[in-house]
Amino acid sequence: MSQSTFVADWLDKRAKLTPDRVALVEGTGGPKITFLEWNKRVNRTANYLRSLGVGKGDVVAVYASNRPEYLDLFWSATKVGCILQNLNWRLTVHELRPIVADADPIVFIYGTDWKSQTDELRPSFVTVEHVVALDEPASGDSSFGERDSFPETFDDRPDLDMDDPWGIYYTGGTTGLPKGAIMTHGNITWNSVNTITSWGITGDHVAPLQLPFFHIGGPNIFMVPLVHTGGTTILCKGFDVDETFDMIEDAGITHYVAVPTMYQMLQASPRWETADFTKLELVISGGAACPLPIMQKFWDRGVDFKMGYGLTEASGNNFWLPKERVREKTTSVGFPIFHIDMKIVNSSSRAGTSLPATGAGRRPPPRRSATGGCTPAISPSRTTRGSSRSRVAPRTCSSRAVRTYTRPRSNR
Repeated sequence: MSQSTFVADWLDKRAKLTPDRVALVEGTGGPKITFLEWNKRVNRTANYLRSLGVGKGDVVAVYASNRPEYLDLFWSATKVGCILQNLNWRLTVHELRPIVADADPIVFIYGTDWKSQTDELRPSFVTVEHVVALDEPASGDSSFGERDSFPETFDDRPDLDMDDPWGIYYTGGTTGLPKGAIMTHGNITWNSVNTITSWGITGDHVAPLQLPFFHIGGPNIFMVPLVHTGGTTILCKGFDVDETFDMIEDAGITHYVAVPTMYQMLQASPRWETADFTKLELVISGGAACPLPIMQKFWDRGVDFKMGYGLTEASGNNFWLPKERVREKTTSVGFPIFHIDMKIVNSSSRAGTSLPATGAGRRPPPRRSATGGCTPAISPSRTTRGSSRSRVAPRTCSSRAVRTYTRPRSNR
């Protein structure tokens, strides 16, 4: 039986279905961008990347804080077929050098906040053919602003498969060495389907994007599902206490995600006691176990607050706990969402013997990833330098010991 592998041009689809809906708000009180307008801007971005020689399977490294251009690059990957290498700006230059070399990017794009670090990285570039500045370019660099001169329509989109990579997200793992988890179009698509069906996301919902975009939670927790359903994302450069309260009270946000430290800062603010939380339908905590007192303060204000859990290699959103059971299971992240299967196994056995509901054990990788297959993770220590072939270790299934990922390269 043949399997459907169709990969949608997400923004093009949404622009045709709901062209006038507000897709993106660029900062609190900032410009409101419709899906039609956003798609045109991303088309110009895709055409610009193509002018730099970027094609299907080529890697584009991005070293930038949250900003509209970063989101445009994310969605342009679904048009060009390139792979976005998302660089963690919290890492040192020393840590970033092997990561950049790991994926062989042909284009390196940076924001002004990271210009000096980019200058330190330049001597180590081997495969980079174009260095592009999102702001004022250094001598010899290209300007991302050139994209504005390109057409707002995009033609000759390559055929993409669900197993084609969309982005690489680096995670430390047990060794502490960064490993690049490859997110395929299938991973991201099914994570969105899982989130919509299990969390109840609709086109009427609004959520801010405060998590760093290099983190899997940046695109996957709310932004991608909101594009899928026609909802609205409010883009923030980062977390700010007063900006968050402004969005809660004035911007109509319905969904919010943060880590416990951020919630502690919100509850310590003098605005906490007078804030109007009536529009918030869901507040979720991730990144670490959330202390019960933080949760209780939200419950006392009538907010549906719960803990979540997500694995980078399994696309980000993995569990859901129904509202009716949150206070009964205060330390639980809930049930595996719709198209994910999990099990608890005996901690003394790597292969794992399933335990009963009352047993204590170790959580192995999910039996299936969000696409029903493996999400491989590139490890810099296992990469063959100077070639387009890398050894990759499956991180979210146990059906194969090793999978080899070959990145297609265009003739130059």
